[in-house]
Amino acid sequence: MLVKGLVTKAQEAKVTIVKGKRVVQVVQRDSDNNNNNLTSSEYPWKIHLSDDSSMSAYVLIIATSPRDAYKLFRIRPDIISYIIDAGKRPVKAACLDVALSTLPNRSVPVAFGIDSPLYLSVHSESAKLAPKGGAVIHVLKYLKSSIDSDPKRDESDLEFLLDIVQPGWRTLVVKRRFLPNMIVSNTLVSAEQGGTPGRPDTRVPNANNLYIVGDWVGPEGLLADASFSSAKHAAQQILKEPLKLVQNYK
Repeated sequence: MLVKGLVTKAQEAKVTIVKGKRVVQVVQRDSDNNNNNLTSSEYPWKIHLSDDSSMSAYVLIIATSPRDAYKLFRIRPDIISYIIDAGKRPVKAACLDVALSTLPNRSVPVAFGIDSPLYLSVHSESAKLAPKGGAVIHVLKYLKSSIDSDPKRDESDLEFLLDIVQPGWRTLVVKRRFLPNMIVSNTLVSAEQGGTPGRPDTRVPNANNLYIVGDWVGPEGLLADASFSSAKHAAQQILKEPLKLVQNYK
């Protein structure tokens, strides 16, 4: 629903959405920022796509992980090399999703581990994710960033939590999915880096009209909150640029 809502708003604003292609490289051109009549070939950024086509942009916002953002600038990695530290310690988790024909215990829709990094939520209790009478349960185990994970043990731990909270679930499984190594957040916020204010700013220094956004960017929020906050801040920074920049961008 969030994605569909975002797409609808984008289309209302006349945004062009390109599907079935991915960005493989970003190249910075030399440009004259004082030129009020820029052509596409004079825009400072050229974006190469997976089908060998390309497009130009005057303002560029990169919305991806630190590692993937760095890879896009492989010809000039110095432009964005400072973000590498931001992606060294992502927050990861093992996840188990189960769809059940019915829910054994409706009295416990959510559970949190106190002595272990476990979490369980019956998502279908608050969202329409299953047929009437059915259930969808999400179970998660946070992984240690400094130790290699053990998928078999992690899956067993998740099943054990289900046994405790929803006894008898194993005979009711319609579908199950185990994801052993998912990224929860692209960076672990630490005191060493100065907390959230220590994360990279949305505006990339020493680059023309280049911005980054995501859950690892900016001084506010975590997870989706950080993503939306950084995106809003980047938009506000762009709108503060001289009017000719915004006109050319449009």
